[in-house]
Amino acid sequence: MNNFNYTKFFKYPIKIYRIHKLEFANGIELRKLLFGTAIFLITVALLFYIALVGGKPAVSFLLDNWIKIVVLVPATSIFIAFSFKYDNKPINKFFIDRYRFYRNRNKVIENFRVVNDSQYRKPLKYEAYHKKEKGE
Repeated sequence: MNNFNYTKFFKYPIKIYRIHKLEFANGIELRKLLFGTAIFLITVALLFYIALVGGKPAVSFLLDNWIKIVVLVPATSIFIAFSFKYDNKPINKFFIDRYRFYRNRNKVIENFRVVNDSQYRKPLKYEAYHKKEKGE
């Protein structure tokens, strides 16, 4: 099993300080920007789908509240995903650890090597310990 230290990737997040003429004083983390963009696009696609398939009440609701939905859904999802600490870890470290756990949960690892079940599930045999005394 290879051990690789992923903390150097998560210690200092990649930040963007300017997008064309729009400047950000403290910068925006790239992972938050990509996550928010993905949620925004999913929300807009869902709104178009509801507008095409939904009835008159759904369309009137969307026409009245579309700006609130398009702004609040991505903002809330970014807040939920990146503000809380999952097991006192950032969200990306939490999901990497969950993946590693589920991938290796039925394996026995000793000294960074996987132990075969045939070796691990053998019944233990003990031999009697005899101490030699002087004169024997």
